[in-house]
Amino acid sequence: MITTVPQVDLIEAFRSAGGKGPLYAEVPMCYAASEDKAREIAHRFHRWSLAGGPVMPELPDTNTFAAASSYITPDDVAEEVSLGPSSEPHLKPIHDYIEAGFDHLVLTQIGPEQDPFFEFFERQLRPTLSADIPKASTRPN
Repeated sequence: MITTVPQVDLIEAFRSAGGKGPLYAEVPMCYAASEDKAREIAHRFHRWSLAGGPVMPELPDTNTFAAASSYITPDDVAEEVSLGPSSEPHLKPIHDYIEAGFDHLVLTQIGPEQDPFFEFFERQLRPTLSADIPKASTRPN
């Protein structure tokens, strides 16, 4: 199963319907030098994801994606994505998925600044996650 929400009832429904195997979840986050910069980046590159699933497959180009997500504010995105240079805001959604029962997490850094995120992961997230979850694989894909 693959999802983007940490809901136990999804796992229960999957298992009760005969679902077997790993439980994957995508955790969107935006690491940046400041929370304001992360908010700006996440709004620029991720606001379309809040526009709604049924709409997005029908949009033919980037202009219509921009129009369909124009009402989404940086604050709206901040409610759905962890932001900033500190590990605490990023660890909360990770732990929400773990507590719900997901066993494979895909940490998705929003925006083009991937190398700083990998450094942040190695320096701050990985050690904390390794201490919290000794059996978990804590390598970025």
